[in-house]
Amino acid sequence: MFRVFLQDIPALFLRCWEKRNLLWHLVAAVSTYGLVSFGFDWWYFEHTRNTFLHPIVYAAGIGGFFVPVLIPVGLFIYGELRASAEYTAAAAATAKAVILASIIAIIYKALTGRIQPEFLTNTSLVDISRSFNFGFLEHGVFWGWPSSHTAVAVALCVALMLSFPESRLVKYASALYMLVIAVGASIGFHWFSDVLAGALIGMMIGIVTSTHMRKDDVEFKDMDIKDTISLPKYILYVKTGCPYCARVLSYAEKNGITFELRNRDDVGVVDELIARGGKRQFPYFVDSEKGIEMYESEDIVEYLTKRHA
Repeated sequence: MFRVFLQDIPALFLRCWEKRNLLWHLVAAVSTYGLVSFGFDWWYFEHTRNTFLHPIVYAAGIGGFFVPVLIPVGLFIYGELRASAEYTAAAAATAKAVILASIIAIIYKALTGRIQPEFLTNTSLVDISRSFNFGFLEHGVFWGWPSSHTAVAVALCVALMLSFPESRLVKYASALYMLVIAVGASIGFHWFSDVLAGALIGMMIGIVTSTHMRKDDVEFKDMDIKDTISLPKYILYVKTGCPYCARVLSYAEKNGITFELRNRDDVGVVDELIARGGKRQFPYFVDSEKGIEMYESEDIVEYLTKRHA
């Protein structure tokens, strides 16, 4: 599970800073500058601190911590139990989105050192909404700009909605969750501009991760996996729509490696796979010449790389 979640994280992290995605960072920074300069953050703070709203703050604090962990893990377990490539891919996309949002938010917090508002109170008479401590770890990485609760929640939900674009339940539940996190964070432990910046950055991250997963899926669907290449040296058990199968096939195609492909949709393939490997998981690789068999796309690619070095 962790290998699936962490795969491609460095590449996706760099993609979040590509020229076309830098605009999201810029808008987050400029919007914060405007809101702080015009005094909106302080005005919002003074008008939203109320004990009646504390349950929303608690819900945001707790939900923002547990839900981003439970959703990817739950999707992965369900995908494994049902041998569903759709759910496994959604688990990977949401996990990567959560990880990337956390990393990027921590980096910004470490550099900006913004002073947080009073937590659940409004006793200060001094406007501290303009207080930033630029540098490195001048104010830790727990509080500050942007809101990591919001960035993670939005990244998670965007990745989830793009993974299940036709599900109304996912859309409505995601919208409600993002709203609770954003409102709770902005009236409890963050300035409004922290939350807005977190939402913008999170949206970009969710799009980046989901686009990456869909690209793998499209590349796989473009290949006619029902065609069998008559070279029995390598056998690969695959499933239509599986992004991990696509990763192996894409690598093989680039390196001139061919397989005898056995598709899950063909009669008897699933039973054959379980008999060989013990579980219904794709892809599954067989080197009939060396007697080597394995699951996991990353391991397969690594093996082929060494085999054809």
